[in-house]
Amino acid sequence: MKALGSVVERIRHESRETAEVLCLAVDSFARGPDPQRLQLLLDVLRDGQMTCEDARNRLKGIRRRRERRYGALRSRKADVGAGMAEQERLAEERVRLVELRRSILRQLGDAVAWFLLGNNPRLIASLYAPRTRAIPRGAALAGLLRVEHALHGSGRYFVLENDLVRCGGIGDLLVTQVGRIGSEPLALELNPSGEVRLGPELGVGILPARSSVPEHRKTFEDVAAILRASESRSGGDSPRTARRARELLESVSRVFRINRSGMQTLRRPASPHWQTLQNVIDRALTSGLSFDQEQADLYRWAVRNHRGDDARRAMLDVHKRIQSIAAISAANPYATSSSLDLAANDQLSAIGLPVALWELPAYQRAAVLAQEVIVGNVRKRRPAVE
Repeated sequence: MKALGSVVERIRHESRETAEVLCLAVDSFARGPDPQRLQLLLDVLRDGQMTCEDARNRLKGIRRRRERRYGALRSRKADVGAGMAEQERLAEERVRLVELRRSILRQLGDAVAWFLLGNNPRLIASLYAPRTRAIPRGAALAGLLRVEHALHGSGRYFVLENDLVRCGGIGDLLVTQVGRIGSEPLALELNPSGEVRLGPELGVGILPARSSVPEHRKTFEDVAAILRASESRSGGDSPRTARRARELLESVSRVFRINRSGMQTLRRPASPHWQTLQNVIDRALTSGLSFDQEQADLYRWAVRNHRGDDARRAMLDVHKRIQSIAAISAANPYATSSSLDLAANDQLSAIGLPVALWELPAYQRAAVLAQEVIVGNVRKRRPAVE
């Protein structure tokens, strides 16, 4: 049981550090957007999500075997004991943390997508569609990677995989021109086998929803030419990215540990809105909970969610305090939302700015992503006008 507890703590620590490192990597990409830098980011996100998917499937098998074993013991009215109950709790926590780590990586993918699409929620919402979000494997992944590497290698395009994010959905890949961040992207659909062929009849084509944009035809013709040239040079083998992704993450992690404070100073000063949230988070990390009034009808709050903290009780407490101060009652209702809503609801990823792009220090954004601190707001509703 001690070994399982150590594994749980290691996953929790690594998820938190990965979130902070990749927040800094997203900052770096946003300061100097470059196709090759984007490719490395995508490699890290893909490798991490595939690792989480594999771990989740393995743990589900272990859970089924454990449930059968415990079921047999209970059927014989055997005493499973406190030790087994604790082991079961730790096992469930391990599954939860693996799912959380996958969610963190997908939210970081959202941050890349929002940046490439100009932080425009109207454009991003128009591209959203529910997807299974399972990372393709085998030939499908090989074809996708060849398209990515060819277009990024040209230096003319940014390519985003929709399976790595929550806020995408139209097409397999979204392509934007370098120097035109924020413009409506070209959506490409790859055929199921993953073959890199061109034209609607051969597997890669412009989706009808995007074909109404005149510039997309010219862009597609250029993309097709790049892929044809790449196909003629290629021996057909897709590049191996997992090792490169791990090496990148390790190198960024080393820089992060050596010069964490220096990298954080590269972010621009926070606006008053973000400054309020930054102050509230810092106080919550120290004292357990905190809130502040930002506007006459708006309160920001934060609750620490470390091991041993009762975050649910703290959230109820902070809401009661705000209600008392703000004179909120049935006659004066309020609306509330939290970072947990943003993490749990994929649809919100298309309309709410991703946490990794919030104007906060990287350690605070990582704490929110890793759910070590929960933040939210309470807004008094204005009375209806009769």
